[in-house]
Amino acid sequence: MIKQHILILALILACGFRAHSQEKLQINVASGISIQDFSWSIAGNADGTNPNILSELKYQNIVGLGLSVNGNYKILPKTSVILTIENRQTLSGTGSDIDYQHDNRTTPTYELHFNSSKGGMQHLQTGLAYNLYKNPFVTVDANVSYINTSQTFSMTSSSVPNLDTWYSTRQQGVQVGTSFHTHLGSKLQALATLSYALVDYTGIGNWNLIPTFEHPVSFMQESNGAHYGGSAGLSTKISSRISFYIAGGYFAQQINAGRDRTFLRNGVRQVTRFNGSRAASIGSSLGLQINL
Repeated sequence: MIKQHILILALILACGFRAHSQEKLQINVASGISIQDFSWSIAGNADGTNPNILSELKYQNIVGLGLSVNGNYKILPKTSVILTIENRQTLSGTGSDIDYQHDNRTTPTYELHFNSSKGGMQHLQTGLAYNLYKNPFVTVDANVSYINTSQTFSMTSSSVPNLDTWYSTRQQGVQVGTSFHTHLGSKLQALATLSYALVDYTGIGNWNLIPTFEHPVSFMQESNGAHYGGSAGLSTKISSRISFYIAGGYFAQQINAGRDRTFLRNGVRQVTRFNGSRAASIGSSLGLQINL
């Protein structure tokens, strides 16, 4: 996926040089930091019982540092092609893995607290934006796009030798959003965005210390859900073509109940209920906006 991202970015820059005199291209390059909580659980059987929560994983305070590139190329007076590429690496985090014997998280049978300081996230978004309203003070745009996001969480512990477990997610779907720009002066703007997406979700785990599981795919979870987010910030011009901006944002996700399939080395495939997952994160970014 990284090679594809580099190729797409090269195409954006090539379009930018071609459109230099027309000022049709806008490129945003930003560095950001985020803090995320993420959790999921499974039941004891496919009916969601015996017990209703058999095993629950929580990843907490996952700190990530990343770089994003956003391109906006105008193809019609009010319509633009948009493309966003983002890569984030995990710096630190913790988590817990708890199994239960009875319903509603009662009678724990296993409990592990671990570190989750490796992993990362890759995000690709591409679509169209349309200008809904514009005057000298306010600009409002709407957009619709395809999104594809992959994220990996690690599990290591000093109390469990050789523990090197991974859980990876992939989400893809359709996102709609809107953006607002309000002029506060000749050089200063206020920025805001809102977005909502419907996604298909796949989670894959590699539990390396369980010898009865297959590796590298020990189990797979499939479902669908939604996420939403928003951001706000300020932008100031530092030249006729370059602006500096700072922004902060919030993101939340809810994945519905689905199916969990466990792959055993003896060929047996066990199916149980995936109770869904939840995620929430806050973040901030600093960047440059370049108009070509």
